[in-house]
Amino acid sequence: MPHPLSPDPRLVDLPLPSPNYSPELWALLKTREAAAAAEAFTAAELPAAAGLSALLVAHMPDKTGDASFRMEVGWGLRRVMEWLGYELARTDVQIAVPGIFSTGALYVLKPLKLRDRSVRLKRADRDQWAKDRMEALA
Repeated sequence: MPHPLSPDPRLVDLPLPSPNYSPELWALLKTREAAAAAEAFTAAELPAAAGLSALLVAHMPDKTGDASFRMEVGWGLRRVMEWLGYELARTDVQIAVPGIFSTGALYVLKPLKLRDRSVRLKRADRDQWAKDRMEALA
């Protein structure tokens, strides 16, 4: 029996994609180990799904041979990666790493949005905000 996996705190609030999605698979995709594997392969410019092969074989060996299960993994993995701040770069990328997937998707980190500094607050506005905030906390 494989060791228990720990949930990734960044993914705790990520809801189940649909009522028909496998809760067992969803729980596995939301673990630290799955997120770390997907992000590591993404950082190496490899499809994120390639990093999950060993984890899926260890925890769900009876399902990994099913093509619809592998598609479900890819569908859920896309939601996880988007939640973590990645965006889809390419699909149908050949995976040369041995595992259960032959193709996968590449992800890249979304560019950071810089804060809009076009609006300037006056000193009086900041002081009023601070005063209101202190009153609310009291």
